[in-house]
Amino acid sequence: MGPLTDSDDDANTPLSDSDLEGLIPSWVASRADLNEVEAANVALGYDWLFGQQLSISDITDIEFVRELHRQMFKDVWEWAGRFRTRDLNIGISWFDITEATRQLVDNFAIRLGAPDDADTECIDFHHQLVRIHPFINGNGRHGRAMADAAAVALGRPPFTWGGRSIVAADATRAAYIAALRSADQGDLVPLNEFART
Repeated sequence: MGPLTDSDDDANTPLSDSDLEGLIPSWVASRADLNEVEAANVALGYDWLFGQQLSISDITDIEFVRELHRQMFKDVWEWAGRFRTRDLNIGISWFDITEATRQLVDNFAIRLGAPDDADTECIDFHHQLVRIHPFINGNGRHGRAMADAAAVALGRPPFTWGGRSIVAADATRAAYIAALRSADQGDLVPLNEFART
């Protein structure tokens, strides 16, 4: 992950051809435009998510993982809900995504049978899902939504994730990225704390 840039400069950045691949709204031309349409669709995805009774068995189904991503991005990306089929500069090899995600949800289901600390289990699930990076785009937002869904299914409130959007390159996003990097090193405490601030 490269250094974070000033959010105003980033917002005005034109999208590259690879950024536009599979994009549904034809009027989107800049990062700010993309952030706008994605935020609107993510809100609809959350409405869908919390408009149903969630159970651990729902959340730990690989098809639910895909469907939540589709609900969050279906009006933005043609490939919403489909695991990526190429390697990126982040995440595991695309060839291993299905098996790694299946193992993750299966292990999560076992651990949630009697969790010692529900928040930590949900945050670890989020971290591992983001590390896999199963989709071309939207992995952080999707992973946070999955953790929120798991928390609610366990009778806990959704996480606050720093209390504001993490999409813009600002101090909140920098704190989130730093917490993810700590989790990469085996320390979930900063990410756990960030998720409830």
